[in-house]
Amino acid sequence: MSNKKLDKLFNSEIRLTEYPIEAKVKIGISASGPLSQWQAKGWIHPADPRGWFQWYCHYYLGRRLEQEDQRQIKRWTALVNIGRL
Repeated sequence: MSNKKLDKLFNSEIRLTEYPIEAKVKIGISASGPLSQWQAKGWIHPADPRGWFQWYCHYYLGRRLEQEDQRQIKRWTALVNIGRL
């Protein structure tokens, strides 16, 4: 997938919102927040403002950002190992 196709796929005007989506996990706790909250907590990397999927697409295409790659891989490893504890 070319970078132009990725840019179209991740069009910020279409995909990002400042308003939270009403979603709750099974125990009744809100599972979403506005984009500003994610930015304030440092969860959005400037190179991939659309999140993990955008990072993964860039990583798959060969882009490397050492610290961000380590962070994202660590997150994924923690997620897939939850059931193995």
